[in-house]
Amino acid sequence: MIIENLALYNYRNYSLLNLKFNKKLNIIIGNNGEGKTNILESIYVLAITKSFRDSECENLISFNEPNGIIKCKLNKNSQKTELKIEFYKDKRNKKIYINDKQIKTYNDYLTNLNVILFSQNDMDIIRGAPSIKRKYLNVEIGQMSNKYLSLVNEYNKYLKQRNDLLKKYDDKNESNKILLEILTSKLIEKGSLIYVYRNDFITNINSKIGKIYQFFTGLSNLKIKYINSITFDNYELSFIREEMMKKFNRIMSKEIIQGSTLIGPHRDDFIFDLDSNDLSLFGSQGQQRLAIISLKLAEIELLKESTGHNPVVLLDDIFSELDKVRRNKLLDFINKNIQTIITTTDIKSINKKYIKNSKIVTIKNGNIYKEEVE
Repeated sequence: MIIENLALYNYRNYSLLNLKFNKKLNIIIGNNGEGKTNILESIYVLAITKSFRDSECENLISFNEPNGIIKCKLNKNSQKTELKIEFYKDKRNKKIYINDKQIKTYNDYLTNLNVILFSQNDMDIIRGAPSIKRKYLNVEIGQMSNKYLSLVNEYNKYLKQRNDLLKKYDDKNESNKILLEILTSKLIEKGSLIYVYRNDFITNINSKIGKIYQFFTGLSNLKIKYINSITFDNYELSFIREEMMKKFNRIMSKEIIQGSTLIGPHRDDFIFDLDSNDLSLFGSQGQQRLAIISLKLAEIELLKESTGHNPVVLLDDIFSELDKVRRNKLLDFINKNIQTIITTTDIKSINKKYIKNSKIVTIKNGNIYKEEVE
């Protein structure tokens, strides 16, 4: 999977940008505040339809402009695709296109462009709230399966309806009882499948992450530990559904009192476990950073196995947080015919052997100051 060209119109600090990419390594250089991260963000938005920095799409549009556009030309095994997203400030919405055809549902658009982003905000995946970790799972599994995204959307719809009912529940009202049974059944139906998807993802990550972490640190006992509100002895679909129903039956009266659904994948969490210790509590910042990097590198392999294509790798100014040895190890690991786009303030942080045949772009004040191929 290769991004051949990226075009931005009224996006952040870019009134107009047209940038061609090398099929392997691309290095974007510039001082802080020049707009390097905006380029990576725009690629991420094309893939996910949302920014990793800002939840409001109107904030992506240049100041005093009514709309903005991002588009790219994508090459997957010689098959060309154009992706485009238009943003509108007054309507606070966006339109998505594939080959100039407007796509009505996000699920039909997603999975066309797969990206793996390394950013300074990644530490939230270890230290952040469970909601941040669930969002991470949804984004990454969703890149492999739009069926999963449909499940999550349906689950959230039924969850809201069930919570609304629990807040005003009257056990003397027979229709309330019937509706609660229906909504509980729907949550079990959708939630059990979400559990299966998430468990499969974490199991596959765990088959890779230990070896990758050992590559960086010499320690091999890193794994992701999945934590949910129901204990499952196995993740067979029929068993999950049976256990969910048992748990709902046991806690129904408590849910009515609290007016909230107390179990299900909307309460999932996970931790990074190193030698039976929670890395968020007992790991150094360096260990935590390398655990995140190992996770993202495991994702690259998993996406390739799942989709048949390498994802595009985005490295947003993370080299300043790694020593020279680990910077080189990271690039060694990625340098496998994977298109990689790096932002940095100083090209000296990148070993010269990787710079050979790479494209180097210097950014100043929202414009391309210089383009060159080493």
